[in-house]
Amino acid sequence: MARRTGRPRAGEEALTRERVVSTALSVVDEEGLEAMSMRRLAKELGVDPMAIYHHLPNKRALLSGMIEEVFSEMRMPESEKTFGTGNWQERVRAWARAFRDVARSHPKLVPQLASYPEAAAEATLESTEELYAAFEAADMAPRQIVGAVGVVVDYLIGFALAEASGALGEPDEQREMLEMLNTRPQEELPTMRRTLEALPDEDLRTDFEFGLEVVLTGLEESHRDKATKAEGTHTA
Repeated sequence: MARRTGRPRAGEEALTRERVVSTALSVVDEEGLEAMSMRRLAKELGVDPMAIYHHLPNKRALLSGMIEEVFSEMRMPESEKTFGTGNWQERVRAWARAFRDVARSHPKLVPQLASYPEAAAEATLESTEELYAAFEAADMAPRQIVGAVGVVVDYLIGFALAEASGALGEPDEQREMLEMLNTRPQEELPTMRRTLEALPDEDLRTDFEFGLEVVLTGLEESHRDKATKAEGTHTA
């Protein structure tokens, strides 16, 4: 029997861009991007593959659509609605936590944020506006804003990639490092040995909030330093 086109029969759901993207995202969430093809997607939708191209012209457009849908989910719980409120650090923290929540909900799509930066940038424009606005509220110059956004996003994508791949420093991994150290002479790698041995197991996990605070502190110090230098230039 010939496969149907995109036209639905009576009572059937119409083929729309939203339905195509949502179905594709379900496949990727379950099986990864490598399982996704236009043929596979058409099978899931029950249509001819060519019908999909009427809504999304190529796989890159489909990827961009999935990323866009994922980041449209960046909404804050009622108790944490700080987008657009609070000082700039609080706004960046809220945005970063929302980004991480989305990434953790769709870990198999996360690698595409790094592999296809152009598609990711286009798809995340709406959600990134708040990050730009937070740094503008800190009275940063345009060049500083662009740099600060880049630093925050790079940290978040890096952390998300490590979390999605299981490459984070979990307690078991740190214990394995200690075991490796214990097979070597005591005088070797003394600083690493003292540091890891001094921490209880629950403190060995890589800490998202710690890294975020390091980023924010660095940006604040850099901004303060530039402001001080600019003020000195004007008063000289």
